[in-house]
Amino acid sequence: GHALAQNNLAELYYAGLGVPQDDVRAYMWVNLAAIHMKGDEQKQATENRDDVARRMTPAQIAEAKRLTQQCLTRKFKNC
Repeated sequence: GHALAQNNLAELYYAGLGVPQDDVRAYMWVNLAAIHMKGDEQKQATENRDDVARRMTPAQIAEAKRLTQQCLTRKFKNC
C-alpha cells in the first residue's frame, strides 16, 4: 500500500524494465498510486496514468480499472 512504491512499479511495467512491458499493469499500479497520493504527487501520478492510457485500448483500460478495484478489495494481496 505504499504509494511511491506503486508508482515505481508502474514505471517498471510501463518501460518493461526487469518485468515484461505491460500497459494494463502499469495503469493499475499508477492508478493505485494516484488514489493514495496527495497534492503534486497525485497530480503527477494522474498525468502518468493518462500517458499510459493513450497507448491502451478501451478494453485494456477497463481491465486495468477492474484490477485496480480487485487489488483494493483484496488489500493488495495477489496484485
